[in-house]
Amino acid sequence: MRQGFLAGCRPFIGLDVCHLKGPWGGQILSAVGKDANEQMFSIAYAVVEAELKDSWTWFLTTLLNDIGSVESHGWTFISDTQKGLVEIFEDILPTADHRFCVRHMYNNFKAEFKGKILKDTMWLAAYATTSIEFQNKMEEMEKLDKNAYAYLKKINPTLWSRSGFSRRSKCNLLVNNLSETFNGFILLGRDKSIITLLETIRRLLMGRFQRQTSEIDKYEGPDCPKIQEKLEKIKVVACDCHVEWSGGEEYEVQRNGKQYVVNLAQKCCRCRSWDLTGIPCIHAVASIFYQKESVEKFVHPYYHTDAFRRSYREIIHPMQSIKQWPRVDMDPVQPPPVRRPPGRPKKSRRRDADEPRRAANPFKLVRKHGSLKCGKCGQFGHNTRTCKGPIKEKRKATPRGTTTSTSLGVGQRIGKQPVTRGRG
Repeated sequence: MRQGFLAGCRPFIGLDVCHLKGPWGGQILSAVGKDANEQMFSIAYAVVEAELKDSWTWFLTTLLNDIGSVESHGWTFISDTQKGLVEIFEDILPTADHRFCVRHMYNNFKAEFKGKILKDTMWLAAYATTSIEFQNKMEEMEKLDKNAYAYLKKINPTLWSRSGFSRRSKCNLLVNNLSETFNGFILLGRDKSIITLLETIRRLLMGRFQRQTSEIDKYEGPDCPKIQEKLEKIKVVACDCHVEWSGGEEYEVQRNGKQYVVNLAQKCCRCRSWDLTGIPCIHAVASIFYQKESVEKFVHPYYHTDAFRRSYREIIHPMQSIKQWPRVDMDPVQPPPVRRPPGRPKKSRRRDADEPRRAANPFKLVRKHGSLKCGKCGQFGHNTRTCKGPIKEKRKATPRGTTTSTSLGVGQRIGKQPVTRGRG
């Protein structure tokens, strides 16, 4: 895994932690990269007793000893602002690029500042690739809510907006989906004991490496499938651009009232999308068409199929069963004390109320629960079990076939006699 990451992946690492669901507790710290096909690539993982500053310090120190220092490789990290991670980056990784997961950052933001307009404005500021666009969105935020503007102003844009990201990682991710994909990938073993857990993860990764190698051998093309699919979509949109050639390698591209400068020799565009990802943007593709060149020629080598093959060239070797492991002259390691939490063990992560659910059937709408309504007192925010209010007086049910209305219609009678209607 270490050799494959260094051979074919970008210098981008996602850090995350997930809870073990067995009776012994504990957590898994993970470092996950991104391969040439924009998929999850596991780098390292470790089981620790809890998410502590000491645990993260040991994990990151050991990781950098294996893959190299920040100064030599220029690593970029993204995390969910876990406990102790911010202080660790300031202490032992001051030169590393660090990003926050914007989705987790918004969860903290919405606790104080609610509303869809504020949410959309914050995300547009995060999506902004230039400093001018970012400043415009922040000015809109200031007009909407000055307190929300002051809250975001305290956070450095290099941590959460594409306008402040460095171009060396060739990755513009705003959310830590890579690590969450790994957490779901190992879900099968997260309720097992320590040895069974680690063996389950090893077998899952061993099978994944083999499948990825087999799939890429069937594919023909210079760039990986997902990258080629992105390029085809960009090519269609690039036909709407108007290109003016300045004479050298620079082009002036206009689209939707905006104008950008593209330099094909330096492989950059003033919109910074090409700079951040290494994949030609719409303006760059329009300039490449004007020059009658192949778009695939300008894609960064990080996305080539050769880089994908280098990542999965090494294999994770199979192992004998535990009964055939060599014996050592040491006392056996005892398991930690059982700490069974109350309630039924949960297999899936608890999602927020506004977080989209995934259904087994993609064409079936998933039910979203709103506010609880008590059936005892009729108030919102709690249920009958926790209700402390007075019992709501219920209306008496009217027997079927009777009427209590003072205004009678045609064919109705007074009293408890059933209403009769003639046929025809």
